[in-house]
Amino acid sequence: MNNWGIRIRGLIITILALVLMFTFVGSVYADDDTDLERKSEVEKFIVATCPVQSGKVKYINGTVKAYVSEEADELHTVQITLNDGKTVLYYNPSGVDILYRQAVKYNESGKVGEKVSDITNNMNIEADTGGAAIMLSGFKPILELAIGVLVVLIIFGMALFTSLDVCYIALPIFRNKAEEVRQSGSSWATSKTSNGDVKLRWITDDAQYAISEGTIDSGKSPWKLYFKRRITSYIFLGIILFVLLTGNISIITDIAINAIAGIMDILSGLAS
Repeated sequence: MNNWGIRIRGLIITILALVLMFTFVGSVYADDDTDLERKSEVEKFIVATCPVQSGKVKYINGTVKAYVSEEADELHTVQITLNDGKTVLYYNPSGVDILYRQAVKYNESGKVGEKVSDITNNMNIEADTGGAAIMLSGFKPILELAIGVLVVLIIFGMALFTSLDVCYIALPIFRNKAEEVRQSGSSWATSKTSNGDVKLRWITDDAQYAISEGTIDSGKSPWKLYFKRRITSYIFLGIILFVLLTGNISIITDIAINAIAGIMDILSGLAS
């Protein structure tokens, strides 16, 4: 009975020893596989961040630049060939852990764009302009009436202000009366600028500028100065009225969309 007990204990000890040995050997091989994998990732990272341009190495990552050298020495002992197949760098094996962490960050940052693209492509959100037009079709008569009222007000407003400007420039009596009103500071006929200056409310800035600059001493005609400054307003007014009256309200937006589309094509090419 004692012999059997001794044999059983010896067998158990032998089995435990074998288990410990295989566990140790497995861990050694696992560590070797991990080290090889980390080394491979580090070398891929170095190659990706050290492109060769015109025969010279361009260092994109500062950490890589700190741990590599273009010449072998007592620290930089591991050789690696870059993408051009000719240029050789040497990196410090003691920095593998640091370089590996940088490689992981680099790979994760590269996946951000792919993840965003996957989200936008899968969602595929587009504006349903047709449905929106149907939903808002009941407001079309009201909108058309509002646009018509605005066009009439713009035409009458331009006619009124132009008439007052002509009277201000052409009639000294009218101009002197307007200046008296300006001096009195009447709130219905004057307004204050951001600088605190008082100006006539019902006379355009162009007419007031023409009178102030077009004096006998200066030799400038107030009419010439006025129409030179107002011609741009009349041109743009004509364009806006044409757009509103003909229903071509989308002309300007079409031009803007075409311009933006060209810009987006360029940006998409840079992002790809």
